[in-house]
Amino acid sequence: MKPLWFLTTRVLVNSLKRAFGNPLRAILTLLVLGFFFLTFAGNVLSMFFGDSKPPPMPANMMLDPRLIVDKLIGLMTLLHLALVAAAFFPSTAKSYAGFFLEPDVNYLFPTPLKRFKVFRFLVLARGMFGSLMLMLLIVFYYAVFGRRSLMQLSALNIEPQVGPWGLMTYPLIYSLMTMGLLFVSVNIGIRAYHNPALWKRVWLVLGVGLGGVAVAMAFFGLQAAQKGESVVDGLIAGMNHPVLYALLIPLRAPADAAMIVYNGWSAAVVLGAVFWLGVLVAANRALKTQDVWLYEYAGASAQKRARAVSAQQNPLQAMMDRVAEDAQKGKIKTLRVPFLERWRPTGVWALFWRDLLIGWRLGGMTNLIMLTVILLLGAGALMAVKIWGGQKADKLVVVVAGLSQYIIALLFIVGSLYGIMDILKRMDFQKPMPLPASHVVLIEVLPTILTLALLLIPLTLISIALFPQNAGLWLYLLFIELSFMLPISLGLLILVLMNPDQTDYTQRLLLGVLMFPIIFLCGAPGLILLGLSFYFKVPLVINAILVLGANAMATVFLTTVAANRYESFNPLD
Repeated sequence: MKPLWFLTTRVLVNSLKRAFGNPLRAILTLLVLGFFFLTFAGNVLSMFFGDSKPPPMPANMMLDPRLIVDKLIGLMTLLHLALVAAAFFPSTAKSYAGFFLEPDVNYLFPTPLKRFKVFRFLVLARGMFGSLMLMLLIVFYYAVFGRRSLMQLSALNIEPQVGPWGLMTYPLIYSLMTMGLLFVSVNIGIRAYHNPALWKRVWLVLGVGLGGVAVAMAFFGLQAAQKGESVVDGLIAGMNHPVLYALLIPLRAPADAAMIVYNGWSAAVVLGAVFWLGVLVAANRALKTQDVWLYEYAGASAQKRARAVSAQQNPLQAMMDRVAEDAQKGKIKTLRVPFLERWRPTGVWALFWRDLLIGWRLGGMTNLIMLTVILLLGAGALMAVKIWGGQKADKLVVVVAGLSQYIIALLFIVGSLYGIMDILKRMDFQKPMPLPASHVVLIEVLPTILTLALLLIPLTLISIALFPQNAGLWLYLLFIELSFMLPISLGLLILVLMNPDQTDYTQRLLLGVLMFPIIFLCGAPGLILLGLSFYFKVPLVINAILVLGANAMATVFLTTVAANRYESFNPLD
């Protein structure tokens, strides 16, 4: 195993060298590392050397510590359900091919090292890095959404149930969970490599399981909204319901572990740790039984990854190869778009035409299905409020619409990163074109915004048909959400241009950590005016003008910055 550790160490060292070789990236790296050290190490050290006096508690604060702890555990369970389950289980599909590279096949696999140890090491070393980044996101959201409850617990001066080192229970159980999921996913991938029909059964199980939990959570959120309570509080209460508690013990375990200082050793922590340890051991043994297929599967995965990278570098050629392959098999499933095929744009609009045409031809049917499913879910939620909302339907629909718009926008914003990264693959032949950089960066983010508009416009029309009395609000939400997409997409483009190599650990860390702060900063001018407008009860029309104006100014500024980064970008970086 020493050669594998040596190679991994050298990759990390070279990654840091590249990070500090670029002044701007070096500053960002130091800021991120400093933030994590001050946040996590500072909290642990304060438990040993901090002031023993508790913060003052207001005289009128009458809180039940048990309820606060249950609320925080429910919040943590919800975060693991939303982020861990959604991030790891769906990736049992073919994205795990990213574990293996062609250099592994050419140089590492032919060595006399035992194939099982090499395979397992690569899965753990590369898979756990991404999962630890996800853990940091979970902790970040936990601190953001649970800040008030954490402060209340601190003010109540509850006697700790375990020592400060009990805080290590959470990362340990989280690591067990993610390693178990990684091994289960790879086992499924190897077996599905020989039996593709297995994916259908996997997706059926995941769809039924996650769909059932989603329906139950929607019920609790709707029930809380009908009572005039917070939807988030309703979702958290649902996490603590006895039935969901029992079903979600594997995800409840790390949530209880996060609160072990106040909650002590609970049954969920012990059962969850035993469960995930059992999953890991069983998956490891199952992987050993597939020893003869490991390198074949890894080699096929590496080739698939190489083809995907090649397709990103030359999407037109990828489209032509796919059409030729389908034609040879006697089936052409290419989605035809007559309008795009007849349109003959020039200048910078030719880039827009290219992105749309290639996007729809390569994944048009998939995109249509995805948009249709999201549209039906949104329309179904509005119909449910219309039918069962009763007298509070008008108020409840605003909460449902706002939450739906937020979720949809966040999905599109995060998903747009993949489209933005494709820009880097086209730099070699695109940059020499006599096109203004400011126009290019704007055009590059338009396809995502157009796709979002194609979803939001029919959803807005359905909302107006069901609740015509709120027509002005629905139109307001439509234009406001689309206006936020421009500055946020440009901000993410700048971040990607600053950290272009996502095979580099440091740059991937910077992109993952800085993504959400960048989203917030780019949307901050509009968000500030949005909050002030509602606080001072500014008429909706003036409110919209102010927010649209703020987002327009942010767009102009960020376009200039993005254009400068685009012009100075070196594809070799």
